[in-house]
Amino acid sequence: MGLGRRVQDRGAAGLSSRDVQADIAAGDLGTAKLRLASYLTSTGYDPVLCGRLGDLCRDMKDPIEAGRWYLVSDRPDNEVAHYIEGFAARHGELVGNMLAALPARCRLANVELYPEPVRSRLQRLGAEGPIRAAGKRREPETTASRVTRKGCAAIALILPAGLMLLGLISIVRAISSWLEHR
Repeated sequence: MGLGRRVQDRGAAGLSSRDVQADIAAGDLGTAKLRLASYLTSTGYDPVLCGRLGDLCRDMKDPIEAGRWYLVSDRPDNEVAHYIEGFAARHGELVGNMLAALPARCRLANVELYPEPVRSRLQRLGAEGPIRAAGKRREPETTASRVTRKGCAAIALILPAGLMLLGLISIVRAISSWLEHR
């Protein structure tokens, strides 16, 4: 099981291919996956390692997660299409949503920067040229929404303070009444 050129003896994160192989041999696929994902996140995009992560997820019986990694792997489509289709369906077939599910260092700025067959996959899914991963976009705030937000904040601050003041007045009256009757 080759793990890619960058994961040979010791990488930047101290990852050893022997560590990953030992995890796999011990049946600890989860730890092997965490090691590879962490390494990939710290070093950046590597289609070979993405393919290896896809294999681990497949072996862990997680086809959606396998599709996530196979999408940007160097694996041929005939081997991984089923997994990528499941991943795409989970994200509404929106390439921006799919790329947003990847670690930031695996999202390249332009479709053309990805190797084949990744570039072809992304183009079939509708990605062209510069890529912007989907995220929550805030609409410009309107005057009505600003007033509503500030009104709710004022109520949230004033209401508890008013209730505390009423409680304090009740306590002072109770103490006064008690002292008068003594």
